[in-house]
Amino acid sequence: MKNEPLLRVQDHQFSGDCSDLMNRQNRIYVDNAATSWPKPPEVLTAITDFYTNIGSAAGRGNSHHSIQAKELVESTRKRLADLISVSDARQISFSSNGTTALNQAILGLLKPGDHVVTTQAEHNSVLRPLRYLERRQIIDVDRIAVDFYGVVSVDAIREAVKENTKLIVVTHASNVTGAIQPIEKISQLAEERGVVFLIDAAQTLGCLPINVSQLGCDMLAASGHKGLLGPLGTGLLFARESIAPMLTPICFGGTGTISESDEHPADFPTKFESGNLNTAAIAGLNAGIEFVCSEEMAQYQRQWHDWSQTILDELSQIEGITCYGPVEPKDRVPVFSFNIDGVDAREAATMLETSYGIETRGGFHCAPLIHGALQTVTYGGTVRISLGRFNNQQQIEVVMNAIKEIAAANIF
Repeated sequence: MKNEPLLRVQDHQFSGDCSDLMNRQNRIYVDNAATSWPKPPEVLTAITDFYTNIGSAAGRGNSHHSIQAKELVESTRKRLADLISVSDARQISFSSNGTTALNQAILGLLKPGDHVVTTQAEHNSVLRPLRYLERRQIIDVDRIAVDFYGVVSVDAIREAVKENTKLIVVTHASNVTGAIQPIEKISQLAEERGVVFLIDAAQTLGCLPINVSQLGCDMLAASGHKGLLGPLGTGLLFARESIAPMLTPICFGGTGTISESDEHPADFPTKFESGNLNTAAIAGLNAGIEFVCSEEMAQYQRQWHDWSQTILDELSQIEGITCYGPVEPKDRVPVFSFNIDGVDAREAATMLETSYGIETRGGFHCAPLIHGALQTVTYGGTVRISLGRFNNQQQIEVVMNAIKEIAAANIF
């Protein structure tokens, strides 16, 4: 990047309509890595139906509607189990989001003296609980570097594993570069060394086919509001039957079971679901999963590959643009980070929205360590485009033209 001051929004006027965004009819949303939008109508209907026709707390009492709510939760749990090829749905617990699920897996497993191997590509949902434990001298952590594409070396992970390594935790795909990590090889390494393997599937569940047996992971955490198209406030943790007893709950309280005792239940998943579940959101998640499963995932993958190729080709040809991540669509999910020479990433994202109605995300994306490898710290991170199921070719063309105009307006 050149040494000139970074371009600010007020420094240049663009041709896009700068009218009140609240009145904009042609909203282009390409921030699906944060949360998917729009939601299928079925999701909204399911949430409304729950509050209109059920409304009771799941598993609290023996009323007809409480039982209905409980059946809805278990139906969703079974649908999730089928989606990731788990034979026993009890190996899946619900959480309020992917962050909570990851915290349960990490804080619930690790004990004093344990060693953890993770990567620079991780989200703060992994990095921060690990840092918390490390600062208190409870565990030791090795954070393995990634290359310019955001991919970690399996050999580097292998070299970092020690006799006291308890956990390897790796994101399935980066929320910054979109890079898909070599999960199967890491899983094989973890099995060989007798180390628990946790996958953060926030960016892949619902976007890529996931079979936990084939991936070989011991635990998998994800949000429900991204690729699964469910509402915010939903997440899940899968833990193998052999691993679940090793996990200490991070929250204790009422579960609707053995209420006559003040001892917290030990059965899975009950011990990880203290307090009332967000049953309305789970109803929406159920509808989102059904929507995802009703369509051929391979069809979306082919579409995303085509669009990814277009975006990668277009960005590579724009003067002054640096694009990060794998160059082949097959090696990534449809998440793209780039920077414009001389333009702060957050300011570029603001330009795209205020002048074109294009919602991206600019910044560090809650994944601070990867930006050292990408050399994007001085840009304030990256501008991120992330596609969803309801984007289309016309929107992508508008996005690319807007980026070209902003890049061309800058003085290099």
